Amino acid sequence: GHLRYLIVDLGFWIFGKKVLLPVGRSRIDYGAGRVYAIGMTRDQAENLPEFNDRLAVDYDYEERVRGVYRNPSYANTSADRSTSLETSTPLESRTPLEASTPLDTSYKTTTPATPTYTRDTYNYEQEPALFGINEQDHQTLRLYEERLIANKRRQKTGEVAVGKHVETETARVAVPVERERVVIERVTPDDAGRSVAPGTADFREGEVARVELHEETPDIRKEAFVREEVRVQKVVEHETVEAQEKIR
Repeated sequence: GHLRYLIVDLGFWIFGKKVLLPVGRSRIDYGAGRVYAIGMTRDQAENLPEFNDRLAVDYDYEERVRGVYRNPSYANTSADRSTSLETSTPLESRTPLEASTPLDTSYKTTTPATPTYTRDTYNYEQEPALFGINEQDHQTLRLYEERLIANKRRQKTGEVAVGKHVETETARVAVPVERERVVIERVTPDDAGRSVAPGTADFREGEVARVELHEETPDIRKEAFVREEVRVQKVVEHETVEAQEKIR
C-alpha cells in the first residue's frame, strides 16, 4: 500500500469538519505519539472540501484537495488567519538589506507556472512537496496491505455402504426318468397239442424265473455359481475453485 493522505479533524477551528492532509505536509513524532500538520492555515482549512467515510475519493475530489494546498495565496494571509497547526522548524526573520547595497531596479519577480495535470497523466511523484516522505519528518512508516491466502482442507462429505441382498424365486426343472415293469402274457403256441418226448416236460413247482426291475429317480439339488462381479473403487475428480474478494 501507499500512504497518500492523513485525515485531520478540524474541531478546534471548524467543529465537526474533517479534511485530507497530504502526507508530505505532515510530521510524525513517534516518541510523542503525535502527528503534526506542517504549515496548515485556517484559510486552507475553510477552503478544503470536507471528508467523510461515505465519500468516494476519486481524481476530481483529490484535485480539489490538492488545489488548495498548491495555491500560495492561502499561505500568505494575515497573521490572525494564518495560524498553522504546527511548523517543522521555527520561522526565521528575514535579513534586512544594508543601505550600502544598491537595489537592482531591473529585477522582476516571476511566479513559476502551475503545472497542468490530467486524470490520465497525473502521478503522485510529480508533487514531492505534497506526497514526498523523508526520514526527518516521517522516520519509519509501516504500510500494510491485504492479500488473499488460498488453502484447502480435507473433510468428510459422505460415505457409501455397499451391501447385497438375496432375491428368492421358484425355479422349475423337468427330468425324464425311466421305470421298468413286468408284463406277463399267456399265449397259445403254434404247436399246441403236439406231444413231447418223455422226460422233457418239467412238472416242478416253485420259482421258475426271476426278472430284476429298475427305475430311475430324479436327483435334484441346488448349487451356487458365479454369475457376475461388482467392483467398487474411488476416483478423484479435479476442479479449480476461484474466489474474488476486495482487499485494502
